[in-house]
Amino acid sequence: MQFKTFLYCRIPRCECTTHGTKPIRMQWSKPSSHWTQLNESFALLVMKQIPALRRAGKILGLSWAEVNALRQPHVQHGLELRSLEEIEYLGVDEKDFNTKKQFITVLSDITGVRMLDVAPSKSTQAAQKIFTVIPEQKRSEVRGVTMDMTAAYETVCKLTRHI
Repeated sequence: MQFKTFLYCRIPRCECTTHGTKPIRMQWSKPSSHWTQLNESFALLVMKQIPALRRAGKILGLSWAEVNALRQPHVQHGLELRSLEEIEYLGVDEKDFNTKKQFITVLSDITGVRMLDVAPSKSTQAAQKIFTVIPEQKRSEVRGVTMDMTAAYETVCKLTRHI
């Protein structure tokens, strides 16, 4: 991994009367990816150890935009696999990013130890957004919510049905 390697090749295509011309899937890469699967896996391991994208990008020799583009499909895949079964206790909290002015709101399953959703601020709208991830029929199963007594969080929690 210490040497940059560039693969240049013409990817064969298959012509189909029903579906048109399609590229053949290459074993070393996902469709429309700019990285090999091995390089992508290594980059994800680096990002897992170094959550700051700029720092991970510096180690990988990639820009913030490239690292973010590499990460996005995996985040989306994780969200699609997210299970909302058996949520008994929720946690709502904010996290600041060194500036003391930039916050995110995090909704987590305390007993299942999993993050359920994140919103990009500390506000009533952020709290409303994160609670929508739990389907209305599942809200009655929630037995309790822990949170800072932030007025925005408390208000939304009281207004959200069955929580």
